[in-house]
Amino acid sequence: MVKDRYPIMSLSAAASAGFVAGHFPVSPCDVGGEETGTYQTPPSFIHYVGTPDWENQASGCVLLHGGSGDWRHFCINLKPLSAHIPIVAPDLPGFGLSGAASGEDLAAIVDPLAAFLRSVPWRDITLVGFSFGALAAAAAAVKRPPSRLLLISPAGFGAHTAEMASAREAAAQAAKLEGTRAGLAVNLKRTMLRRDYSLGSEHLLDTMEEMLRSTRAKVRRFSRSELILDRLRMLDCPVRVLFGEADPYHASALDHRYAGIAAACSGAEITTVADAAHWLMFDRPDAFEETLLEFARRDV
Repeated sequence: MVKDRYPIMSLSAAASAGFVAGHFPVSPCDVGGEETGTYQTPPSFIHYVGTPDWENQASGCVLLHGGSGDWRHFCINLKPLSAHIPIVAPDLPGFGLSGAASGEDLAAIVDPLAAFLRSVPWRDITLVGFSFGALAAAAAAVKRPPSRLLLISPAGFGAHTAEMASAREAAAQAAKLEGTRAGLAVNLKRTMLRRDYSLGSEHLLDTMEEMLRSTRAKVRRFSRSELILDRLRMLDCPVRVLFGEADPYHASALDHRYAGIAAACSGAEITTVADAAHWLMFDRPDAFEETLLEFARRDV
C-alpha cells in the first residue's frame, strides 16, 4: 500500500485545463468523445460516449460516473486522456441516456454493466469508477475482471461522516426553501468541489441539474452500505484508490478507509490528493489523469 499526496495545482495549470474561465463542456464533441452509441442489455440498453475508433484498439479505459450523474462527470478529462489512450464512458443503467435498470437491487445495475464490459473488445481494460461508480466498478470487476481497477472517492463504506451528514442536510434545506438548483449549489460548494468555480458555476449547475433529472436509479442506500470492501476481497487485479483530502465523505475517516482497504486488498495503492473534494477528477484533473495514465501503462 502506498500513501502519498499530489501537490496543489497552480491557477495557470488550472486555466490550461480549460475550466477556470467558465467554459464547462457538455457535449461529446466538446470533450473529444466523438462516438456515441448504445449496447443492448435486454430488456434495456446502455448508452456510451467513446473516443474515436475506440472499439478497434487493443486496450483502453472504461470510466464509470457517480450517483446523480452520467458520463459528464468526466467531461473535462476525456479530451486530454484521449490524446494518450482510448476511452469509453457509459451511462450506468438508470442514469443519463441509458435505459432503466431492470430492478431495484445492485445487481440490476451491475449485471448489465458486466455484460457491457464483456462486450468491450480490448484485451487490456483499465476500469475506473467514481463515487457510486467505484462501488459499481468493484462489483462488476468480480463478474468481469479488468486488468486494473482505479477507484475515485469510492462509495460503500457505510454511514456518512458527521461532515457529510451536515453538508447533506444543508443542501436539503436549501433545496426545500429555495428549490433544487439552490440545493445543488450548496452540494457543489460543500461536497463536490474544493476550489471556487464561481466563474463557471452556472454551466456546472445546469449540467448537474440535467444529470439529476435524468437519474432514475435509486442508489443512495448502496452508497451508504458497507459493500465495497467485500467486493475488493474478491478481486485479483491491481487496485489503486484516490481520496480527496477535503472530501467530506472521507476526510475525517481516512485512517479507517486506508486500514479497511489494506485489510481487504493488501496490494492496493492509496493516494490522498491535496486540494480536492469529492469530485476529485474535476478539482484536480492533473492528479487524476497522471495517475490513470501511469496506472494504465503498467504491465500486468
